[in-house]
Amino acid sequence: MRILPILLLLTSLGACQSSSSQNESSSNSTADTEQTSTPEKGSMTVAQLPAFLEANPETIILDVRTPEEIAEGKIEGAIELDYRSPDFQQKLQELDRDQTYVVYCMSGGRSGRTCKMMEVAGFSSYYNLEGGMNAYQQQ
Repeated sequence: MRILPILLLLTSLGACQSSSSQNESSSNSTADTEQTSTPEKGSMTVAQLPAFLEANPETIILDVRTPEEIAEGKIEGAIELDYRSPDFQQKLQELDRDQTYVVYCMSGGRSGRTCKMMEVAGFSSYYNLEGGMNAYQQQ
């Protein structure tokens, strides 16, 4: 009986971290295909990011890492909103719900939880950058 609440919690936390494997189910699943494929609602790979930003230039990149993490580098043009800040949820609520966001942290956990908050708050378009800054720096 205790396993059901745990499964529900894990399912809700992973809502923005769905895998991109469905996008790669076509007969040609090379890296070139992944770069040009449309991201799943709620998640995006680092390989999909450049084409997505080119096609959607008004997209806001949201960095939810700490200032110490950001000091080591960030994605150009990203706005900063520290997930660990006491006023994080208030500042998140102040963002334009009609904009498109790509959210990232160091590895995908905080950004995944942020996407879940955005879903609950009624944001219309948001993507968790799978693997976060770790994946971005490895590209």
